[in-house]
Amino acid sequence: MKKENEKEGGVIESQTSSAPLSIYYTDSGPLDSVQYTLRFLAKIGGGEERLILMDTGSTGIVVPCSAIANYSTCEKVYPQLPAPHYSSSGAHYDGEWIYTSFELRDHQGNHIKIEKIPVFAVKEKIGEDVSQVSMMGVGIHSKVYGETYNPFLNLPQMLQRDYSQAYIITRSHVSFGFSEAVRESFNHFSFPLNCETAMATTTLLPPKGGQFPAFKQTTPLLIDTGIAYMIVTPKKKAAQPSHDFVDAKTQHLIDGTQVKVTLTDNKKTPFHYTFTVSNKLEAVDPRYVRFAIPSTHGFINTGRHILTEYDYLVDFEQYLIGLKPVA
Repeated sequence: MKKENEKEGGVIESQTSSAPLSIYYTDSGPLDSVQYTLRFLAKIGGGEERLILMDTGSTGIVVPCSAIANYSTCEKVYPQLPAPHYSSSGAHYDGEWIYTSFELRDHQGNHIKIEKIPVFAVKEKIGEDVSQVSMMGVGIHSKVYGETYNPFLNLPQMLQRDYSQAYIITRSHVSFGFSEAVRESFNHFSFPLNCETAMATTTLLPPKGGQFPAFKQTTPLLIDTGIAYMIVTPKKKAAQPSHDFVDAKTQHLIDGTQVKVTLTDNKKTPFHYTFTVSNKLEAVDPRYVRFAIPSTHGFINTGRHILTEYDYLVDFEQYLIGLKPVA
């Protein structure tokens, strides 16, 4: 039976069911691919179906005005929040936040429909083609864009409390409405609201034969499915030198560097994964590892390759993330 619920002044159409739901990516291409991975089929405002990239490094749906069939009649979000900015690529778009409908489906017939959600409508600029902009931000790391802007937290089943506000991201699909037993099968890491992320320790060991010291720091963690590389941002006052690990021309970590990322879960158990830079026999090895400009607190952005070895849980009711080795 269909139910209705109020959200941001709008009526949500429900496909009410307490049965779990999984929705699959349109392809299973290599994670190195920038164009053909972790994408769904989407309709925004009744427009033509298009591919949209799932991005856990941002929050909010971002598409061109031309992709939104009812754009001219859409209600504007007030007050307007800042335009999305993607720090890893530097991309920044002009446009406005509007309310419209959002649909997501896969080739297996699984379907999600949200009748009203904020969407950033990107405006065309002279000399700039924005027709391919198509992002669906479902991340946890935004103080500006709250849960209202994350489509994965606005499923009708969640608004009606049939599902908890949680989802699992895997290499092939995203799952909702799973059991408590499934949630408990993950290692859990809290993300306190004041910092909005878990913490991780990044250790760099020199290539075999290297005579320089290891580099180690503990910083906020971001698991970002929007990029195919890793970013290590050192603290401004890093205790160890880091320049020996970096190619001066590319600012990438040199081949053979051993990378270890360690988290401590809520049961005080260390949890880590490792890889060697440019060892393509290791699926978790990203396209490259960029060493960024130092910041006050530092940062580690894993990129999407972590999904080759681990499923990723996001739980907004318990305020935790989880990792579990792929079965």
